[in-house]
Amino acid sequence: SIINDSLDFQKIEAGGMTLKPEIVHTSDLVSSITDLATRANKEKNINVRLRNIGVDQSAYIEADPIRMKQIFVNLISNAIKFTPSGGTVDITIEVIERMPTMVHDRITIADTGIGMSQEFLQDGLFKPFCQEHNSVTSDYAGTGLGLSIAKQLLDLMGGTVKVESELGEGTTFTVDIDFKLVDEEKVRSLIQAKEKQKRNILPKLEGIHVLLAEDHPLNAEIAIKLLEK
Repeated sequence: SIINDSLDFQKIEAGGMTLKPEIVHTSDLVSSITDLATRANKEKNINVRLRNIGVDQSAYIEADPIRMKQIFVNLISNAIKFTPSGGTVDITIEVIERMPTMVHDRITIADTGIGMSQEFLQDGLFKPFCQEHNSVTSDYAGTGLGLSIAKQLLDLMGGTVKVESELGEGTTFTVDIDFKLVDEEKVRSLIQAKEKQKRNILPKLEGIHVLLAEDHPLNAEIAIKLLEK
């Protein structure tokens, strides 16, 4: 994770980070954010509440799903990490404006955690390698790059992020971002192309044996799942 963060940060700083937009089903994107919250909360007793306001889950949009997940991994995992057991994290996905070819979404992540000082909010929050040091944060190791990368990715996407926080009162991150809506004809063509690709690939995989060499149990498990698919 540390190596990946460092490489991503260097890539962004050098202007080498490029987005790879794909046609994404809205429900898949919403589900991925929900899954992130569930996984991040695996070992803590946090009440994670998810809410959709006006989201058309049947719509198709253009987005870079990997980079979107990266943004929300950072925001959601931080909210859960810095919220004491028994606290609450509210994740709200809301459509602010819907136009014929574009939708303006607002994703809010509000926690009842330890919060941040006004000084850190103004001077250090999105700076690389910066973390606020106090008796609580010293327990959590990290690079201090996650929020910086999330902010720069949102800048690349034309989005914005605002933060409200008070020490001991919790933190709210508000992300505003536009997504291009994809028309039905383009979606139909995409689905047909994927089905054709699947039909062409499956016969070629019949009877194939795969030897997987992997020394990390989690990586092996992920690779097996992908190969089974």
